[in-house]
Amino acid sequence: MDERRKNILIQLVRGALCICVVFFHYTSRFSALSGYAISKGIKSVASVTVLIGMCGFCLISGYYAVNPDKDESIFRVMARRIKRLYPSYVISITVIFIMMSILPEYSLGREVPFSEYMLNILLLGFLPGRKWVDGAHWYLPFILIVYLSLAVIHRLKKLYDNDILWMLFFVCATAVIFVSKRYYETVTLYLLYYSMSFLGAYIRKGGIKKGLSGAAAVVQFIGTVFCSGLLSACILMAAMISIVFILLRNPTNGFTENAEHYRLTWLGDRSYNVYLVHQNIGYIIILLSIDKGISYDAACIMAFIITALLAAVIYIVDLKLQNLLNAKKS
Repeated sequence: MDERRKNILIQLVRGALCICVVFFHYTSRFSALSGYAISKGIKSVASVTVLIGMCGFCLISGYYAVNPDKDESIFRVMARRIKRLYPSYVISITVIFIMMSILPEYSLGREVPFSEYMLNILLLGFLPGRKWVDGAHWYLPFILIVYLSLAVIHRLKKLYDNDILWMLFFVCATAVIFVSKRYYETVTLYLLYYSMSFLGAYIRKGGIKKGLSGAAAVVQFIGTVFCSGLLSACILMAAMISIVFILLRNPTNGFTENAEHYRLTWLGDRSYNVYLVHQNIGYIIILLSIDKGISYDAACIMAFIITALLAAVIYIVDLKLQNLLNAKKS
């Protein structure tokens, strides 16, 4: 059992964060792409939930990126992460590509040719003029860059152990985000998520317990919120603080494998797989359902259930592939 499944609370959090991201894509993002009208209130809520979801995922990913008590090579860190993330990604984009090719009239103009699909296989969808098979898949190369950055810093012990340098990073990130937020929102958003990942790694190394550096980390977070008002900023802040307390309370153990816990953590265990398949396939299901006379709300629920079940199948296939790779290795 890997450490991400040993903490029942973190897996429950992952499941909640997954719902936050899906809610945004099936409401605000779907409305922007399809022209389907939704209320301003729902859009306002969605703008907060997506930040909670993505910042939370980045915080947790950064926390587990490297183990401060292990002296792992950069290659081992990256090989482990790629092995965990890449198979599900390839399966997911293949399923999405096939489904969008079969039903291009429901793809919202997001279908891609086979050449783009092959570039996606190589994780090159971020290149200028290229398209992702699914818009959510920018996250995979992004998080691999995060893992690589933290693996390098972890190997350079003088950097990793220097709280002043961490503090300078957080302060500089805050300053850059404040300055560039109005002009380069997409880039600034990446920096926000990058900073949240580093904050997770910093908490793991024990930095949050040290006054000045811990304060710098808090300032960094406050400065990077993308919320429209004080209330939404406070909600986001409270959600991140809650995740931090859960991580510090019992990060890697205390989880007994039994049927009750398995049911509770079902979505959290498969949250990465849900993230990979929920967007474009979900849009197709919503549009098809609306065409058949099903209400928008019911269509969204159906889309979530179907994509979650598809994610569960991919999860099982991926688990079997992982077992095969581990068997050959041993």
